[in-house]
Amino acid sequence: MGKTLTCQAGTLLLLVLAALQASSEETLTYSVRVNDHSLDAVCVGVTAGIFPHPDPSLCDVFVSCTFEQPTANQCADGFIFDPIVQRCVQGDREQCADRTPEPDWSVFCADVSYAFYEHPNMCWEFVFCSLGTANRYSCPLGEIWSQRDGACLPGSWDSCELVIVEASCEGQPDGVLPYSPDCSRYMRCTGGHTNIIDCPRGEVFEEQVGQCVVGNTESCMRLDNICQGELDGTVLVHPNECDLFVLCQGGSATAHQCPTDEILNVQAQFCAPGNADTCQFHPQETMCRNATNGAIYPLPGDCTQFVLCSAGESITMNCPTGQILYAPSGSCRPGNTNTCELLGSVCQDQPDGSMIAHPSLCEIYILCQGGSAMIRSCPSQEILRPDVQFCVPGNLRTCEYEPLDRMCVGQMDAVSFPHPTDCAMFVVCQNQRAQVQTCLAGSVYNAQRRTCVPGNEATCEEFNSICSGRPDGIIPHPTKCTAYVYCSAGRPVFEQCSPGTIYKQGLSGCVVGDTEACTHATNICTDHPDGTLLEHPNECNLIVMCMAHQPGVMFCPVGEIFNMKVEFCTPGDTKTCQMHPVETMCANMPHGSVYPHPSDCTQYVRCNGGQPIVTSCPVGHVLHAGSGSCRPGNTNTCEFIENVCKNKHDGLVLKHPSHCGQFIWCQGGTVSVQPCPVDEILRPDAQFCVPGDSNTCEFDPVDRMCIRKSDYSRFPHPTDCSLFVACQGQNALVQSCPSGSVYHAATRSCVPGNEVTCERFDNICSGNVDKIIPHPLVCTAYIHCFSNMAVFEQCALGTVFDRELGGCIVGNTKTCVSVGDLCEGQPDGKLVAHPNECELYLIPITMPSG
Repeated sequence: MGKTLTCQAGTLLLLVLAALQASSEETLTYSVRVNDHSLDAVCVGVTAGIFPHPDPSLCDVFVSCTFEQPTANQCADGFIFDPIVQRCVQGDREQCADRTPEPDWSVFCADVSYAFYEHPNMCWEFVFCSLGTANRYSCPLGEIWSQRDGACLPGSWDSCELVIVEASCEGQPDGVLPYSPDCSRYMRCTGGHTNIIDCPRGEVFEEQVGQCVVGNTESCMRLDNICQGELDGTVLVHPNECDLFVLCQGGSATAHQCPTDEILNVQAQFCAPGNADTCQFHPQETMCRNATNGAIYPLPGDCTQFVLCSAGESITMNCPTGQILYAPSGSCRPGNTNTCELLGSVCQDQPDGSMIAHPSLCEIYILCQGGSAMIRSCPSQEILRPDVQFCVPGNLRTCEYEPLDRMCVGQMDAVSFPHPTDCAMFVVCQNQRAQVQTCLAGSVYNAQRRTCVPGNEATCEEFNSICSGRPDGIIPHPTKCTAYVYCSAGRPVFEQCSPGTIYKQGLSGCVVGDTEACTHATNICTDHPDGTLLEHPNECNLIVMCMAHQPGVMFCPVGEIFNMKVEFCTPGDTKTCQMHPVETMCANMPHGSVYPHPSDCTQYVRCNGGQPIVTSCPVGHVLHAGSGSCRPGNTNTCEFIENVCKNKHDGLVLKHPSHCGQFIWCQGGTVSVQPCPVDEILRPDAQFCVPGDSNTCEFDPVDRMCIRKSDYSRFPHPTDCSLFVACQGQNALVQSCPSGSVYHAATRSCVPGNEVTCERFDNICSGNVDKIIPHPLVCTAYIHCFSNMAVFEQCALGTVFDRELGGCIVGNTKTCVSVGDLCEGQPDGKLVAHPNECELYLIPITMPSG
């Protein structure tokens, strides 16, 4: 195999003659003993060539091969054969290697399990290696060992020549006859004289055809019709010689020998380094010893790998995925990685672009182009679906397609795949969830085009004759008002109206209508503003949206219907238009899906592995189905209250419409629902939470307001804004604000105000930054303005506020008249009565000047 040279016979003869003629003055004919079989293997498989003698001690002898027949030639005296220049050159033959010494048989047999070997110097002896042990034997007297036959045969110990059976041709006509002692030889009879001729190695003589044929040289059975039906160049295993192979050509079989120290790798149809006696391949680590640089050998048992030899070292190489080694060319080609069969003809007669399943790997496929097979890979984590000529999500190890609920894991949005079982359905990925969609009636899904095309969804066959004999143009579908057909040059182009619409001639195509009754919904959006969502006339899984008084159709996800109450799609039966109960609404729904509760807007259902988990919104919130979030709302009417803080000042506290134990806090125009402390409810007028029953929304009476309350807790009085309740030892103490002030619960203090009307003077300091101003209602107090904030200040008992002095002075607290002159002319220390407060008196004191 490695030595084969293909040329015409005449050319080969000239080549050999030229090689010999160039060195004729340096060569002599070399005589070879009849029983010397050392040249038998040199020319096997070689049409023409020159090689050194296999015995290194005969460095002056070379072998010429002509059509696999060896001829020994000896260089002239003073010359030796140079294998590099392939001719005799001047040299000292005394420097040739000594005659092969007898090996150390114990070492020789160490790695051999079963084999026979001839003795290198004594032809009547042989060695039997058994399980690493050397056993030396001698042939019976009169017999010598024949390595070729693997047995002792009659022969001369002196000449080491086998004894030829004579007289076999006596009385026989000229021709060929079988040689009974050895089926691998035959007799040629010429004039009664017998010539014993060897069959090529690996062949036996077949008497019926009168020639050597490939066969078992041990059982003498020929291999009948072994190459029948095989392609030219097919390599088959020889029945009993592992260093031989059978080559098929024109239906005929011929035996050929592997290169030295190689045996046939049947799987790869190529010879690889191995032991011809044990038929064991050499270990991978030693395969490349003595091999040429760049040699390639197949690996036993794995056709997807091979060994590349580099400087005597073995380098393991891998074929690309889906390819196997084609050893004769030293290249990888598409093949079955399990059976190691090549796929060379799989694309024969296939149209360009055809996708064929790879026989052993489902994540790759064969693409046919010009009759050639090319390996192509599916995207990551996908395998080929041959029926749709498309790659779909699947398990690369088991070659099973992913179920619907896992088809979109790891996929980008809007990626689509054919449905596993229905040609009229397909899967669209959204947020890594699989959404099953259906082609509209009258079409099937084409995976390669990623669209629905005209076809019969029952048989998966495309339409093709509906436009026969018709002019170009649009025609109604013969059976469905939800579709129409565009005819172009007699070829139908199937056009499907979008779901919820019907085709009406004269109305510029498809319009919203009842798809069962085929009636047009003419005025459905006439009185509705833009953005209004309405129910479809007959398909509850569709939504009609009004825009510019014209209807448009939107789709609920598969398995859901439009819930007009919450303006959201929820799981339901599209045939009965009934919403599914909580217990079954998550069946076949994507994991993590959120849906409104069928009867309670304060709850929602989250799907977890097909099971419903009912969750409540925070108190005072209702579900906003569109966003899947809870928002502030009236839990009785399910109305949102998100706009109640619009244009309101920060910190404003408002009553929650349905929960007195909660209140609305305005901040930045947005609404947040806040809870009152436990056992308290909101008093809207005070903008403060006070003890009360959150179920009945009734305030606790004063005598119960401090139960379970900590000391120093304060609450506004239930009925009087100038009073407040202070808790001490869980007892309620009613306390009063000074005249001219009211109790402010948020600051837990008395602030300027009118105790009659309960009005607070919050804006009285506007324009009076950091000033002291008189109280507008009482003269016994004043207001201290800090950064526009009014702070109530009480004058001392028996004094009134004097605007000019900006402070409090002694005066009549009823008439608000100052009485500073009462002490004039009175001696120091004399007690003087207060003008209207009988429990008070004045003491005159003379103040130093200034």
